[in-house]
Amino acid sequence: MRKFSNEFSLAQAIESFLQENNLKDKLLLHRIKSDWAEVVGPIIAAQTEKVWFHKGILYIQIKNPILKTELFYLREQIKDYINAQAAKDLCQEVRVF
Repeated sequence: MRKFSNEFSLAQAIESFLQENNLKDKLLLHRIKSDWAEVVGPIIAAQTEKVWFHKGILYIQIKNPILKTELFYLREQIKDYINAQAAKDLCQEVRVF
């Protein structure tokens, strides 16, 4: 089948839609939230109260103070994981409280 210049594959159309509506980063962050147990492990994920992203900063609210300290030391690894998944520097900082 011949492809005309104004035809796109479904993947290209979805990618274009996500880019035009600034949804690609939001979709990625939603995926990270839904896969949070894989990112930090099931024990830390069970103690996590809230995870959100605002202006390049990933905020993590956690119940257990011991796990909070553990996450504090994993901040760079979490940031690197998010940026690797995004294929760009989406996350500049991780804050744990």
